[in-house]
Amino acid sequence: MAALFCSHCGGVTNDYSRIEIRSMSPIQLRLLDALVAGKNRYQSKSVLIEKIYADDPDGGPDDAVRHLRVHIHKLRSKLEKAGFDIEVNWGVGYRLIQITEKAGAQ
Repeated sequence: MAALFCSHCGGVTNDYSRIEIRSMSPIQLRLLDALVAGKNRYQSKSVLIEKIYADDPDGGPDDAVRHLRVHIHKLRSKLEKAGFDIEVNWGVGYRLIQITEKAGAQ
């Protein structure tokens, strides 16, 4: 498995080395990078949309929120295999967590 390169922390993050990134689309990689860079803070939909469509001169599709939800759903299924999940806090945003954190909070 490949280790995740986080452009914000300047190197390979060992904590995320179980995540298989070869099967991810470029948008999913940018989304994962934005969530990792958030350092356990919630990232709002607008911030994530801005980051994943940074190369798009139009700022992404007209229904970018729906696209974001679809990409989060697809990314979640890939992250679960490595012991991670994307937690949502309605009205606040999304953050990357280890599944053990989620189980411990209940």
